[in-house]
Amino acid sequence: MKHATLKRTPKFTLSVIVTMFLALCPVSRAAAPAAGAPINLSRLGDSGLYAQTLDAVAPVEGCLRIYDLALPKFRNGVLNRAPISDWVAGYLTQPSYFTSFDQFKNLSYDKIHDPRFRYAFDNGYYLLLELQDGRYLAVLPLVSADVMSSITVYEGVSRVKLCTFGVDPFSGEAALFSWAFAADPYTATHRCWELALQSKFCKDNLRARAEKEFPEIYDHLGWCTWESFGGDITESNVVMSIKELKASPVPVRWVIVDDGYLDNQEPLTGDKNQILSFGTNGKFPRGWGPVTSLKDDASVKWIGLWRNMSGGMGGVHPDHHMPELTDHLIRRTTFRSRGIDKPGIEQDAMIVKPDSASSKAFYDAMIGNTVEGGFDFVKVDFQTYNFWMYAGTGNAVHSAHQNNQALETACQAHGMALLNCISQCNVNLFNTRKSVISRASVDVKLDNDNMARTVQSFANNMWWGDILFGDLDMYHTSNAKTAQFLTVARAISGGPVYISDPPPEFEAALIRPLIFNDGRLVRALAPAVPLPESLFRGAGANDRCYRVIAPTRHGSCAIAAFNFSPSAELGGTVSKDDYRHAAAKEQPYHGLWSIPEEGLVVYDREAEKGVRLDADYSYSVNRMKGKIFNLAPISQEWAVIGRADKYLGGCTYTIGRTSETSLELTLDESGPLLVYQRDHRITVPEGKVTPLGEGFYRVDLPVGERNKRLTITVAAES
Repeated sequence: MKHATLKRTPKFTLSVIVTMFLALCPVSRAAAPAAGAPINLSRLGDSGLYAQTLDAVAPVEGCLRIYDLALPKFRNGVLNRAPISDWVAGYLTQPSYFTSFDQFKNLSYDKIHDPRFRYAFDNGYYLLLELQDGRYLAVLPLVSADVMSSITVYEGVSRVKLCTFGVDPFSGEAALFSWAFAADPYTATHRCWELALQSKFCKDNLRARAEKEFPEIYDHLGWCTWESFGGDITESNVVMSIKELKASPVPVRWVIVDDGYLDNQEPLTGDKNQILSFGTNGKFPRGWGPVTSLKDDASVKWIGLWRNMSGGMGGVHPDHHMPELTDHLIRRTTFRSRGIDKPGIEQDAMIVKPDSASSKAFYDAMIGNTVEGGFDFVKVDFQTYNFWMYAGTGNAVHSAHQNNQALETACQAHGMALLNCISQCNVNLFNTRKSVISRASVDVKLDNDNMARTVQSFANNMWWGDILFGDLDMYHTSNAKTAQFLTVARAISGGPVYISDPPPEFEAALIRPLIFNDGRLVRALAPAVPLPESLFRGAGANDRCYRVIAPTRHGSCAIAAFNFSPSAELGGTVSKDDYRHAAAKEQPYHGLWSIPEEGLVVYDREAEKGVRLDADYSYSVNRMKGKIFNLAPISQEWAVIGRADKYLGGCTYTIGRTSETSLELTLDESGPLLVYQRDHRITVPEGKVTPLGEGFYRVDLPVGERNKRLTITVAAES
């Protein structure tokens, strides 16, 4: 694969670290945080990391400093931001699209009822601007072990907040953000992450996505109890469901046992239950043995367990049954938001002491108990809520850092794959050195909001795809209203895929194109992200499809187009220029792809039609539906689409030796194969060849043989 050298892309020979020193006395808690010196990004160079040094600065309602942020003139912008809604922020980080900051003039600190949350609302974690001069600017607020940064646009003014959400004075150097200008949005974003990952503030807490292992478990199709039973799981219905999965023709290979089993009790004050132990309640009287003993290598190979980051939603009960943890817990009054216009609600709770030894003890106990139950992996939920339970202590950011790091270390020590959930706050994300997957959206339910949730997921992939794969959540394949586009979204996402219908209700026709016969996912090589025109437009835009792109093998890629508009049908096109953006989250990153010298082909899976992509290819998509298009480079007159019966044909084969007269392939699993030959008919030693027109051929092979080798040759002229 050749990669384009973009003339307008900065070479990034300039990487600036700007440090300012403020020697200030502690600020009264009744006062507002002192304003830092205004920051003008237009004057700072092509890219860099902006930091400052503080001396004994006391937080005001958790906030150390607020800085006005002057930005270049722009046409379009998107800010991934997280309001504090009801009792948690950590699943609602979502894109806000704008053409002017005037759109945010109605946001005001004065409207926040509870002063404890004055600086906690509307934290922005990633800003992307399309500038009037045609360039792009990305700004990435950073998190260290002690301080978090975010962007706010209150009263229509862009500002940067530096917070600990604690009470202890802070001294030392703190990173505010990295930034980069570039000719395309993907290079700008990549450069921001590159600077963060290399910095002393983040390098010990983060790693690039490609440096972390994608767990084998999540490379297979899964199932979760939650949307079938909610919190009403029992030994009986979980055992019944696993037996149904093992008998199903759909090869589900792993199961998550979700919430509903906790050994918990109502709190003394407040409304969130608190655990007594890491064990089970009376609904599982024999413990986990009857459930985890059902595993076998041929069907349900792995079973995982849902855990709450704090133990229970309200933490640990004072009368808990874990004496070994008594010295590692503290009792305090926690508080949480119920919305911008309501007072916070308080709860008496026991939480992990804010020291590294206590974090280690707590999460070793949690994960160790999970292993003893016979489980293979763990989904740890409500991570951001755990962070807010430390608000008003010494340093909430540092406590979250210790807890997240201890959780990851415990999982690694016990060989447990970790699925992060309700962890979209950058405090959690910037502590994922060992884990590689995080939930990317609000819970997916049986309603139309799933369109917005899908957009939320891909927008978050654009933000964090350099360090994580997004988990688009479980979904119902039998829901006729939303299942089709939700399946297409998961097919291209690059992340895990797990379903939640009762097993007898699985819609196999939708599921089969996602997987091979053994349940392995046909999975993209990197997280799918929005194409440029969709970066600044969300669900509901009524003049064009929402489109995302992901790389597949051998320089091929896939594009998914969704109609999330009110229109019954939307038209669209696939162009050669779209192909270049498949590099967006490729690692290592070398810039946008170049268009191959011999050109490209595109295959419309739904229309069963392929063409050489000389002119734009036109299509239409019905409302609340999605379509996938596979693009492949032409090389020595050949192009390979891959398995015709899979959504991502480009992830079903490996190309061997190629000449103008022959093509050697190895299929991950044999089945119907699509290839393109520019000028000649083709022949194969086995299987049936069917010409499809425009140079495309279908080779029908029996389905199921692993690592099937095949040589395709040009047919002799008669």
